[in-house]
Amino acid sequence: MKQDKNIKAGSVVQISPESGSAFAACFMIVTENKGWGLQGYIYGPAERGKKPGLYYYRAEWNDIELIGHAKWIEDSGDGEGER
Repeated sequence: MKQDKNIKAGSVVQISPESGSAFAACFMIVTENKGWGLQGYIYGPAERGKKPGLYYYRAEWNDIELIGHAKWIEDSGDGEGER
């Protein structure tokens, strides 16, 4: 995908299966839009009754595709998140 300055925090992108990343084909929730790509997090598995693990990741533009916008996002402490 080409650089898109309109992608905001809460957008969902998928990491290319050809990226060579351990997170290939995973969905990432965007936290920041940067000139080189996007920063965000990927939910990891959780034990019953506990919060899921968050894996923070930086993806370059050529390794991602926009999926849409997340309804529920992890609260970063700024009150912006909704779970």
